Amino acid sequence: MRTAGHIIVTTLGLTIGIALQAVMVCALLNLLPSKIPIIIPALCHIAGSFFAATVYFQLKTVSRYVFFYLSFISGLIMPTAGILFTGAIFVYRTICNTQRQSAQDWDVALEENEVTDTLLTKNGDEKDFLLSTLDLESFADILNGTDLNLKRSVIEKLSEDDKKDNIRLLRKALKDQDPEIRFYASAGLKKIEENFQKYLMAIQKKLQSNPDSFENNLLLGNEYFRFARSGMLDRTTTNFYYEQSRKSLEKAVCLERDNEQSLLSLGKVYLQLEDYDAALDCLDKAHTCNPENWQILIWRCEVHYSARKYERIKNDCAQISNLNTPWDSVRDITQYWTAHA
Repeated sequence: MRTAGHIIVTTLGLTIGIALQAVMVCALLNLLPSKIPIIIPALCHIAGSFFAATVYFQLKTVSRYVFFYLSFISGLIMPTAGILFTGAIFVYRTICNTQRQSAQDWDVALEENEVTDTLLTKNGDEKDFLLSTLDLESFADILNGTDLNLKRSVIEKLSEDDKKDNIRLLRKALKDQDPEIRFYASAGLKKIEENFQKYLMAIQKKLQSNPDSFENNLLLGNEYFRFARSGMLDRTTTNFYYEQSRKSLEKAVCLERDNEQSLLSLGKVYLQLEDYDAALDCLDKAHTCNPENWQILIWRCEVHYSARKYERIKNDCAQISNLNTPWDSVRDITQYWTAHA
């Protein structure tokens, strides 16, 4: 009976201890939500060590070899490993959060290009972009205020352009306490969506008369992509338009296989569809067509980041640095990744 009791205590203690310390392993592997503070896995480690130590004290007086080895594992190795894991979690989480923030900066660098008909504008003015960003911050402050007339004016201004940030602010205004502001925000979003649909229908009408037009297939694919990425659609509808974009751009690539614009656009769609191999294939071909286009390399970095192949980012960033990009923000990002990837 005594042996059976020790077996039960050993089994329960080790099971609970391992389960609690497994939380740390999950945190180390970034399998837990990033919002969970590090104190949670740390407390789980302490609790797991407590159960492990309990098993140790229960078994230390037992002379059987099996219990001796179990007590050694549970009482010494597991708590020590737990301490090391906790430190590793903190370092890992810090690095991952830094890398995640840096990767989000790629979208800032490309925002100017996403609002054009073609996705390869090479002469974007960074000063104009920064000024438009300041305007958006001012608009956001007004929408957070209490002046209804100013809010209405901002909503009317935002409704004139289908930029992603405009749509984001209008969607935020849908939660305003004032029903009139919610109404104007809803009307503004409806206006933007109608303009999207009208433009898509106009391109589709052109394709009916000339289905093999490279320019119109490319334009339609890019517009589908912009609409899908606008932030005003639910997930199912978003995926539908990504698929529509893929079909149009694949046809454009078939019509002109060595066109960097269509290859880059198709690579971006594959990235959103999480087909990373296909995305890299398109971007590699686009880079072959024009090795001087730094935007292709930035999107290739996006693919590497999404596929968690961080070590490949360094080489592309080094190439971007050698191309003398016109934007200071891009140079800063690439220098960071070259040093830390």
